[in-house]
Amino acid sequence: MSKRIKIVTSLKPTDYAVEGFGWVLLFLTFVLAIYGYVVLPETVPTHFNFKGQPDAYGSKISVLFVPIISLILTAGMTWLNRYPEIFNYPVKITEENADKQYKNAQTAIRWLKAAINVIFLLITWAIFVSANSSVSTQLAWLLPFIVFLPLFVMFFFIRNAVKSNK
Repeated sequence: MSKRIKIVTSLKPTDYAVEGFGWVLLFLTFVLAIYGYVVLPETVPTHFNFKGQPDAYGSKISVLFVPIISLILTAGMTWLNRYPEIFNYPVKITEENADKQYKNAQTAIRWLKAAINVIFLLITWAIFVSANSSVSTQLAWLLPFIVFLPLFVMFFFIRNAVKSNK
């Protein structure tokens, strides 16, 4: 791999908004998990099948792992976003397109962070709802959402990278 150009990209107001939105979602995940730890029974669902029904159970402390994993991912992606020159791109990076491609990739990472935090918040909520419900809660919509939301974000920004390079 040849050395890529290093550019400091500027942030737009929407970049700040998406970044803040992701961190707010992370904070809400922590709040819900801590609240859940206080009020949930000792055993909570830790896994859901394709129908959205709980199929594995564990200690209620496991609800705290969800926001911790989300925090690790969010912090790692925030750090990684400072170095867009090391990303993989669907197009060749040149001096002419570097700024545009780097900004697109960094925006993609911001949206992906927000999407991941939405997913982890929903997982925490699903644990909370399932543990407090005497009826098997149908969460079948959650799995496709978890799979397709990050794929949609990445597809959108990869398409933008290819389209803007023409």
